[in-house]
Amino acid sequence: MKTKKELMELRASKLTQMNTLVNERSDNMDEETLATVKTLKDEIGEVDRSLSAIETVRGIAVAGSKPVEAQIVDGKKEFRSMFTGYLRGTVTNKEVQERIMQAGTAGAGLETVPDEFYRTLTSKILEYGMLYADAKVMTTGNHGDFLIPMADDTANSGAWTAEGTAMTPADITTSQITMKAYKATTAIVVSTELLEDAFFDVESYVAGALGVRLARVFESAFINGDGTGKPTGIVADTGTVNVNSAVTLVVDETDMLNAIYAIDPSQRVGAVFYVSDAQRKAMDAWVDTTGRPLLQTNASATQAGAMETTLYGYPVRVNYELGSPLTVADVPVIFGNPQNYWIRNIRNITVKRSDELYALTDEVLFTATTRLDGKVVSENKVFSKITVIA
Repeated sequence: MKTKKELMELRASKLTQMNTLVNERSDNMDEETLATVKTLKDEIGEVDRSLSAIETVRGIAVAGSKPVEAQIVDGKKEFRSMFTGYLRGTVTNKEVQERIMQAGTAGAGLETVPDEFYRTLTSKILEYGMLYADAKVMTTGNHGDFLIPMADDTANSGAWTAEGTAMTPADITTSQITMKAYKATTAIVVSTELLEDAFFDVESYVAGALGVRLARVFESAFINGDGTGKPTGIVADTGTVNVNSAVTLVVDETDMLNAIYAIDPSQRVGAVFYVSDAQRKAMDAWVDTTGRPLLQTNASATQAGAMETTLYGYPVRVNYELGSPLTVADVPVIFGNPQNYWIRNIRNITVKRSDELYALTDEVLFTATTRLDGKVVSENKVFSKITVIA
């Protein structure tokens, strides 16, 4: 009996033969060729039935010998099992470190989180961290300052030169942006009873709580950070063009139009409006002279698949770190292409467990840390912001 691999190779060979005959003699196909094509088609069908039988037998064997959970790749399953035991306190630090080495599916460090756990953290961050999801994110191998060279040649141009006349050279103006590595942390205390509850999904609970907390501190810095011990946010960046609201304590559609034209024309491609929740509520009431809403909903958008709306053709997304249109000096709107905001990661999120600190209350401490920086990277006017005036 042929193996699955041999059957797959046989099927591919016969399919190639059949396609070659059809392509070569499509216009002059005689009875002999038709018979050959039919035979090849029947043989392919027979191979398909054999493959189907193999898969059926394999499925029965797997179902009879392993629970559904055991179908996870062995290395990852072992890794996940050991990490779950670590979180619940049934496995020691030494055992985790030894088994991680043996599993070989991730790094050799005790703090490294298995794939399933880290994906939960990442998804939770993206649910809250809108700019984190849209920005340009990179991971660097070095831990020191990361220098990004910049060039500004907008002041220079070519020239019309007469025959025999010397050309005038002009140097390119260069500069650099330095990205650092700031440490973001969070911690959570969980009771031993909660960890010992066999029906409780401890990975999702800890991952969700730590992930959302880090997302909040990330997003706050990416929008409003002052660059001291944290990333420099778009609002605080000195290159962000400020547009004052035309009316006291109101940000209207004219202000939004001014924000568009405050940045360089070449930078409007891919640009997005980020607005506070209060500002978005006000925008839902904007209508044109015929009473039609100015916010347009994408034809293919659904509530389940994200209800994206546009204003003047640009997407409008809510960001919880922006201010209120009813508060003087607040910034409820920023506009620009998020790919011009760079986020530098030093390493993935690291999770640690401590049983000693809260031993008297029979609780366990979990901490999560990471190192990153964020900054606007461009010599052009790439972002604008609307500030509420009194």
